This record gives sequence, C-alpha cells and structure tokens, in this order.
Amino acid sequence: MLKTIVDNVFKRPYGWFVKTFGFPPVVSVAAIIRKGDTILLQQRGSKYYLVGGFVAAGELLKDALKREVMEETGLEISVGKLVGYYDDPASDPYIPRILFVYECSIRGGKTKSTYEGKSVFISRKKLPHLEYDGDKILKSYI
Repeated sequence: MLKTIVDNVFKRPYGWFVKTFGFPPVVSVAAIIRKGDTILLQQRGSKYYLVGGFVAAGELLKDALKREVMEETGLEISVGKLVGYYDDPASDPYIPRILFVYECSIRGGKTKSTYEGKSVFISRKKLPHLEYDGDKILKSYI
C-alpha cells in the first residue's frame, strides 16, 4: 500500500521514497521458551535465533507469536508476560523493526524442523551467539 501511495501521490518510484525516508519499521515478535535449564532456539545453518517473526496486518501481537511458534517449531504455546521491546535500528541492517519479546510456556505439540530451521533446546550455560540482538535480549532476561 505504501508503494501505491508513494507512486501515486509523490509521482516518484518507491525506491526514491525508501532512499529518502528509509523503511518504516515492521513489527515483529519473539518468544523466550524455557524447558528446565534450556531455552528453545531456531537454528538455521550455523546461526541461532529466538523463535518468532513478523506480525501480519491486523494481527494481535500474542496471536502472531502463537502462529509463528507453531509454524517454526510445531509447538502450541501460552504467551506470558512481556519481557521487553527492542527497536535498535542496527539490529537488522536490512529491515528496521520493533521487536516485542514475551516469556512463553509450552502447552502442547512436538518440536519439529521446518523450512525456517531446526528447533533446538540449548542449556542457558552454553548459549551460542544469537542474531538480531538475541544476546542482549537474553542477557536482560536471565
């Protein structure tokens, strides 16, 4: 929709708008899911991420998080308290985002690997480097 507005109102290509004003931030969500002394992460190749993703237009944050966790891990969750929000533009050089992180618990399902990556529980004592400010987020949480 923004592209249509820029093209029709400004009479300039969308690329001009992005170059001039930057991308508006997208809203995303992530889950901290603990199981004993471990935390659930998404492994993609040699990189690790908190489980989560983008919020669709009109979607509530908690509903988006439930959907993303189910899509990426096969787990059904309960969304608990808000751990914090993060909006550092340097966290993702490609897409500016506002990330809402929630503490979650498992309600059902079985972990599975998907096209998004492999779901792995890793000990809090042996956590690898996490992408997109995951290290900072877990440090403030733990």
